Amino acid sequence: MEFRQGIPAIDLWVKRGTGDVPSDGKYHVLHGGVLVASFRQKSAALARYKELLAASGWTPPKRETLDRDELIRQEDIARDLDRGFDYWSSAFSYRSGGRGRNR
Repeated sequence: MEFRQGIPAIDLWVKRGTGDVPSDGKYHVLHGGVLVASFRQKSAALARYKELLAASGWTPPKRETLDRDELIRQEDIARDLDRGFDYWSSAFSYRSGGRGRNR
């Protein structure tokens, strides 16, 4: 069973069963490409992962917040695209036989 959790920005990972860690069934904590620790239990590996994360001082980048008008505009565009997709995906069922069909 493969398990992988990490933050690529600081190269901090918990891995199990992947090609770059030993296949011994343990959870391995890697930081900077170096094996830091190995644990039999996932909870212990995640605890060590969280310790290293806190020690690194890394914080996720701030997400861009949208104002009300921009959010409404994006929702309108998505709704129009969905409506068009629904129409064209069922349009074949409204076609009549017409000339040249089944000849």
